[in-house]
Amino acid sequence: MFKTGELILDHGPEQKFRFELAPVVGDAIHNLRTALDLTWYEFLDHHAPAAISDHTSFPVRKTRQGVIAALGNAEIKRLGSRLFDLIVSDLQPYKGGQGEIIYSLHELDIRDKHMLLLPIFEVATITMDIEDDRQNVSEFYVIRTRGREISPTRFPPGYKLKDKGKPSINVVFDKGVPMHTEPIVPALRRFVKTTRGIVERFETY
Repeated sequence: MFKTGELILDHGPEQKFRFELAPVVGDAIHNLRTALDLTWYEFLDHHAPAAISDHTSFPVRKTRQGVIAALGNAEIKRLGSRLFDLIVSDLQPYKGGQGEIIYSLHELDIRDKHMLLLPIFEVATITMDIEDDRQNVSEFYVIRTRGREISPTRFPPGYKLKDKGKPSINVVFDKGVPMHTEPIVPALRRFVKTTRGIVERFETY
């Protein structure tokens, strides 16, 4: 009878990496959120300087109504429907809107001020070399994604295992934060792309 058990991957001092990586991720998120605030500030400074206050920031809220309320300043209203449509209808920087990623960026920035955005590591793929009776070596994949158990798999008849496997690691956001379990690098790329797009929209306003 074969014994089954849990596959454990030892990839070194995880906690050390987590605490070293968390400030880097936090700084990137904060800088992107700040880019939106600076864009909004410069826009108001040019078009509606009387609307600027100590609390001026890019209008990101939890709900659509919250975003509308953030645009309720009389000076901003004087800019007309074009700005309203750009933010409320096109960008939709609220939870559940097309721009929910902007809301996620906003929330992550807030949380980073009070807690480290500690990433976690998960196995994305494990590649193993297997060899047949003629000593032909080929790669064999065992895949695990986002906390799911490793899929049951069988080696082809006549093959034997050549090594213990070469893991590929995903670094993801931990539970309890927006975009949790999302791989961090692709998420940051999405944040960058979205932020750049917003800045460009306001540059050509």
